[in-house]
Amino acid sequence: MFLEFLLSQQIITELQYNKVLAEVDTQFEGDLTRALLAVGISEDAVTAAKASFYKLPYQKITSRAVPYEILKYIPEDAARHYKFVPIAFTDGVLSVGVTEPENMESMNALQFISVKLNVPFKVFLISTADFLAVTDNYKALSQEVDKAVGELNTELAQELTLSTKKTTP
Repeated sequence: MFLEFLLSQQIITELQYNKVLAEVDTQFEGDLTRALLAVGISEDAVTAAKASFYKLPYQKITSRAVPYEILKYIPEDAARHYKFVPIAFTDGVLSVGVTEPENMESMNALQFISVKLNVPFKVFLISTADFLAVTDNYKALSQEVDKAVGELNTELAQELTLSTKKTTP
């Protein structure tokens, strides 16, 4: 269906269409995006076309970090499993970037999170590269927390050592 849409919009040629159709399952394990990249279609072009096909707004995420205040709305394991990430929170609405809007399990999980948090959401289509860039922010955040905990433990150990020396005659 999406592949036919790409052909009808002249985003891919008939030759590319046939090649993707022939190889998507055997060479790319059903990953249509990877198959399209292999025939020379850019990821941004695929994502923009997918946004048009699904009638979703396309959001290009710059390399700026999504702050912790935003990341905290969706746990990292859920983000990685369902392939969606929080990208902004404006006027009481959580903006969520998705890579697979056709995945009903992911959309149901997003609805569940929204109800649990009592926060409405708006879905944007994002590229896989942008999704990976945002999920890297979770790693950076986790490293920051680990570093802070390590520094706190060092300080506590030093204070304990000083305290022990003062009480020992």
